[in-house]
Amino acid sequence: MNERSWLEKEEYDYISSISDMLLSTGCIIELGTFRGGTTELFAEKCKTSVWSVDKWGISEEWINIYPDYSPVEVYRRYFENKYNNVFFIVGDSLNVGKYWNMPIELLYLDADHGYDITKQNFIEWSKNMANGGLVLFHDVNLFPTLVGDILNIYTDYEYVGIKSRMEVIREKL
Repeated sequence: MNERSWLEKEEYDYISSISDMLLSTGCIIELGTFRGGTTELFAEKCKTSVWSVDKWGISEEWINIYPDYSPVEVYRRYFENKYNNVFFIVGDSLNVGKYWNMPIELLYLDADHGYDITKQNFIEWSKNMANGGLVLFHDVNLFPTLVGDILNIYTDYEYVGIKSRMEVIREKL
């Protein structure tokens, strides 16, 4: 497993196997890059384009713990000259989502960990979901009712399952 991602084994294994589920109808959007561990996993396992969006703002306390936490350092260290399918966007996920117009096959929500902002990110980005597209909500233990609340409103999605702290839904075909 990649030491830069905060994925548990079950989550890592699920993402590793997900390439067989993708239909090559769109890109992967990752909201919340942090140190690029999950980004790298997507880049290795899923051959479509991976777009990783992060504000890259962090407190002094976290910078002391993670000195490599900057878009330039993450890109230079882990992605430059290694992957040609990864693109970083520095910006607020809601603002970037307003202007996004490419089909999304997989949406990975792991940015701000609040209920309301995660729901808003889903609403904004899901407008561009490809038929059958997957949505992965990471750290659902922080907002256990969110996915159920979304499924009650957005009936064009169906529940796929839970993998440790990650819940998965899919747009119905």
